[in-house]
Amino acid sequence: CQHLIVDHFDFNREIVSISLSYLDRFLSTRPVNKKIFQLAAMTTLYLAIKLNEQGTLKMSSLIELSRGYFMVEHIAAMEEAILRALSWYVHPPTSLAFVRHLLMLIPSGSCSGIVKHELLELARFLTELAVCDYYFVTRKPSSIALAAVLNAMDGMSSSRLREDVRQRFVESVRFVAGLDCDNAEVEECQVRLRDMYFQGGYYQNHQESPKEHDGVTYDEDFQRSSPVCVGDVHQGQPINHPQSSQYFNSH
Repeated sequence: CQHLIVDHFDFNREIVSISLSYLDRFLSTRPVNKKIFQLAAMTTLYLAIKLNEQGTLKMSSLIELSRGYFMVEHIAAMEEAILRALSWYVHPPTSLAFVRHLLMLIPSGSCSGIVKHELLELARFLTELAVCDYYFVTRKPSSIALAAVLNAMDGMSSSRLREDVRQRFVESVRFVAGLDCDNAEVEECQVRLRDMYFQGGYYQNHQESPKEHDGVTYDEDFQRSSPVCVGDVHQGQPINHPQSSQYFNSH
């Protein structure tokens, strides 16, 4: 599980989104079996860390994590195959990156720094939930981000985030970012994220009276925790040593 690995080595959790972007785009170019899928998942994580973190994840650590299923030659060859498949487009926009930019559109001085921080943390958590669901693979990162921010705002009471501030934010998003909060994809992402949040048990009732939005009750604060797993990776057996990256291009 990529989140567990990232947390263990104390890397930024956004690395998982970048890694899975590599993986999804790579898999869209060819069919693979379970063993190659596992190797590709490991390699995209290694590549994302190498390109986006100051610290490094040694290839020997990856080999140890694979329990000896793969060797250095496998990872190196797969890395080359992935880079070629991606045409070296290795800095994808992530939902969290959009979240950061969208929150800058909240009018200055309209809410406290604490509220803005809590909005960021909840929206960040919701984007991490999106990583766990294949449904979001075909959705735009900007739509996921906007849905996460809107859900985070819905979780704030009017005493902490005034309704007029929310409306001004919606208008700024439309005119500055060119995004429509009433867009069908955004609304679908909102519903999906909200359902995942409640059904996953992350919601926690507080003593204060919750508010209601579209038939769903929201607490004034959301429980801030993080998903621990993107999804279990199939366990495989050792594969034959490849002679070159062409081995992977043929699978």
